[in-house]
Amino acid sequence: MKVLVMHDSRYGNGKQVAEAIAEGLREAGHEVQVVGAAEVRELDISAFSAFVLGSPIRIGSPTWRAGGALKRVGKACSGKYCVAFVTQADPKLWGLPRWEARLAASGLLKLMDGKGFHVKDVKGPLDDGELPRAKEFGKHIAGKLKGA
Repeated sequence: MKVLVMHDSRYGNGKQVAEAIAEGLREAGHEVQVVGAAEVRELDISAFSAFVLGSPIRIGSPTWRAGGALKRVGKACSGKYCVAFVTQADPKLWGLPRWEARLAASGLLKLMDGKGFHVKDVKGPLDDGELPRAKEFGKHIAGKLKGA
């Protein structure tokens, strides 16, 4: 299955998480492309079967770049599966439900619950152990896609 993993990353934390998720998906046999939110407009997104969409959480909300990319994905791929992830300095990861709600409102289908990855402060770095968790998350997504 062809999967798009999108991130928005000002300081590189989201990109690292996206790459780790993609690694888990690839190990399970999926074809994966990782892109930044600004690059989504340059792709033929209808070629993808599923989406893993990530955003840092700033002041409780996903970034405007991630939101703009989501509008394009949702408009072109309504009815396809998606999974959310966020990077956030607040350990409660309360921004994840907001991002998942936006994905659902776009017309994409929630494949499974998303996951939040903790950064030590706004600029990061990621907490110890977050990248292995992201890779395992990618493997878990791969398993759900096989059953979908």
